[in-house]
Amino acid sequence: MILHFTKNPFANPEISEDKFDNLSLTHINRLETNNQNGDFAALIAATRPLYDDFHASLTIEALDRSLKEGKTITVDGAVRLLKQFASGHQVDIAFHFREGTATYEEFYPLGVSEYLRSNKKNILRLFERFKGVIQLHTDVLGNAMLTELQQKLDAFRTGRNFQLQAIGEVLEQDSESNVKRRALAIQLYRNLGTLVTMFADNPQRIIDFFLQVRSRKPGEAPVPPPPAASSIILLSDQTILHPISIDFIGFTAGDIVNIAFGDGQTTVHTLQTGTFAGNPHTYIAAGMYTISVSGALVKIHSIRTGNGRFTSITIPEGMNPQWIEVGNNPLLTNLTISSSNTNLNFLDASGCALPAGNINTILLTINGLDTSGGTIFIHGGTNAAPTGQGIAAKNQLISRGWTVITN
Repeated sequence: MILHFTKNPFANPEISEDKFDNLSLTHINRLETNNQNGDFAALIAATRPLYDDFHASLTIEALDRSLKEGKTITVDGAVRLLKQFASGHQVDIAFHFREGTATYEEFYPLGVSEYLRSNKKNILRLFERFKGVIQLHTDVLGNAMLTELQQKLDAFRTGRNFQLQAIGEVLEQDSESNVKRRALAIQLYRNLGTLVTMFADNPQRIIDFFLQVRSRKPGEAPVPPPPAASSIILLSDQTILHPISIDFIGFTAGDIVNIAFGDGQTTVHTLQTGTFAGNPHTYIAAGMYTISVSGALVKIHSIRTGNGRFTSITIPEGMNPQWIEVGNNPLLTNLTISSSNTNLNFLDASGCALPAGNINTILLTINGLDTSGGTIFIHGGTNAAPTGQGIAAKNQLISRGWTVITN
């Protein structure tokens, strides 16, 4: 019983930095407001410098994080340019070395998708290999392609080095902020003890000096956000049983999405940042299944599906992901994306079976967002070629710096 009352409530890691900052400043302000007779002068003198140090460290940390984010955007752009290089030169290489020949396979041993699915950890290895193959065939390809790739590799290396340096600076600043936060939390606890002594017969008076912040109890699950008005809907043809996975990256960590697989099984997924986190599922009975994803859809940065024998995927209005990767679904005949998705800069629906009408709608929708510099892969498989307005939308996107690969 006694231990419960000796635990420092201000040292709770579940209280966010912003809430802790607000709680501390509010406490100091209330001490100052009630200090007409100097009763709290010593508490103010002990607490204010610790708060100022902590708040300053938060400001520096926020700056470091913004610089890191800027460098991350630079690296992401370099990654995108390398992927565009691999897909954009596929036609050139196939012209000189017919697709399916041994020489062509040196460039694309696992197809262009190997490069499109690369990440920051393996992209240098893959493209150094690509560069080595170009060097073997400069007598046919010339030096321009080699020079272009080297420039893109140099840009990635420079950006990645700066990014890793920035990540280290953020981690160092995080550590400094934590030290200063702990010192302030200890002082707040001392202040609480002093106030308990002063107002032992009037507990409500003690509470008046602190902003009430509710945090989760140990073992208590996070409270999920209110359900979204609409859901991501995926249809899977499991007449031939095949495992599926629906993977996500979040804009921020900790938000909840709920996946109902249509067979009575559900998954609660906590969004993470940086890399995809998967939700694999295997059906027991053959049939057609409708999968719905609800919850914090607006917090989804990226969505990826492997070949889950999906026939239809609908991304609802209101979602604004940057990355949609649903390629290599040979049964996929319908893909619907949000007409307000201005964040979108990468769409991979290659290797699917989208008809011309759907291809045209996708191109018209993305063109209507009036954005620039993204990538669209809707080639391969039995995807139809765009027609009419779809061709016009494709050309307009390319004129704004988009890479658009179609059949």
